[in-house]
Amino acid sequence: MRFSKLVFSALCGMLVATNSYGENPALTLGNPYVLTIPSVDYNGIPGFYQKARIEYLPQTQTWKLAAYVKGVPIPEVNNVELIKTQDVPVQVFLKVSGYLANGCSQVGSTGMAFTNNKFDVYLYYKDENIPPPGILCTQSLVPFSKTIPLPVYSLLAGTYTYNFNGKFSGGFTLVVDNKLP
Repeated sequence: MRFSKLVFSALCGMLVATNSYGENPALTLGNPYVLTIPSVDYNGIPGFYQKARIEYLPQTQTWKLAAYVKGVPIPEVNNVELIKTQDVPVQVFLKVSGYLANGCSQVGSTGMAFTNNKFDVYLYYKDENIPPPGILCTQSLVPFSKTIPLPVYSLLAGTYTYNFNGKFSGGFTLVVDNKLP
């Protein structure tokens, strides 16, 4: 119960103020008293909780945390390459590659936060691909590659850094303000 209250507090905090970027940042209010939140940052980790569903209970006039998925970062990343275009406005990408541990795993969502000229980026497994009990997966390594755009449009000239999955880091410089001339 304490864990649910902690997650619910984190979700409510995210609703009050956030500066996160994600693949699907929209909140949806469902039928009739369900709030679905695609991802929630927790303890400085963007997208740590995913697919959070909060239900309103009209009988008690309270909100209840009904479901969520704890994101699992992909640890098998072995290369992160920064790609920066030359045209203004500049575009910046992280090209991530590695191997998935088995044939059932797939690359899922990306969580991203930007604070103090630093991008914190996490890449997660797709949670639907966790095999149910009794299902066997091939145990061969499966290569993957994903290109993740960093939201750099309108950033001022300066030096920026990134941290990927808490294991890889690097940086880049924008020599001019990154907007249309």
